[in-house]
Amino acid sequence: MTGDAATALLEASVDAVFAFECLHDLPHPVDVLSAARRALRPGGVVVVMDEAAEEESTAPGSDVERLLYGFSTLVCLPDARSHRPSAATGTVIRSSTVRDLAQRAGFAAVDADRGVRLLALLPPAPLTRPAGPGHRNVAPVIRARKNSPSA
Repeated sequence: MTGDAATALLEASVDAVFAFECLHDLPHPVDVLSAARRALRPGGVVVVMDEAAEEESTAPGSDVERLLYGFSTLVCLPDARSHRPSAATGTVIRSSTVRDLAQRAGFAAVDADRGVRLLALLPPAPLTRPAGPGHRNVAPVIRARKNSPSA
């Protein structure tokens, strides 16, 4: 499928939506996350993997944090800000920002695995579905990480 992720996804049409290394670049991340939520079939999940920025800004930042700010200043922010209006999130996207975006997009919860900054955004509907052909449930795989430290 090709098209604008905020408008091209059909309602209740997919079991999972994956967003790898892109949420911080989107000028309208809430619109895209909302569309992803609407596109999920019952029991579906949105998986976001993005930059592993520190939880809080500190000075001086770590080597990774400084590198992320460099990318943000030279690439990600200028691109996002070329659209009006724009969330202009930038490369240094923190877990608290992802949680806020997810909440504004109508997600009920965010399960996080701090090791790889893997965030599963869970819709407000219960995570149960009938078993059978064409009904593969991705959520239990993500939920299996529940005992890891939250981001």
